[in-house]
Amino acid sequence: MIANPDTYTTAEDTPLTVAIPNGVMGNDSDPDDDAALTATVITPPTHGVLNFDSNGAFTYTPQPTTTAPTPSPTARSTTLNSNTATVTINVTVNDAPIANPDTYTTAEDTR
Repeated sequence: MIANPDTYTTAEDTPLTVAIPNGVMGNDSDPDDDAALTATVITPPTHGVLNFDSNGAFTYTPQPTTTAPTPSPTARSTTLNSNTATVTINVTVNDAPIANPDTYTTAEDTR
């Protein structure tokens, strides 16, 4: 099996649900076409919760206020001939800026 890297993006505080055929095996292949492809997680994400199906579909829920990329090395394997690929989930900031009032004082008749 040939596993290829994947990259997804979600907004901060927004779960990402990816179904087949856009899951992590959507761009993978089996040149021998001799086995059903399945996926397994080797290392879970460090900033959030990953619910992962062996068919490559998944839901990722980022930790509140997480904005760091979330790399997750993932093996897709039904045979010993599979390589490992990295799945990266980028979490973008969707918070509006907060404006605070400013006050300045100066002496009369100065520039």
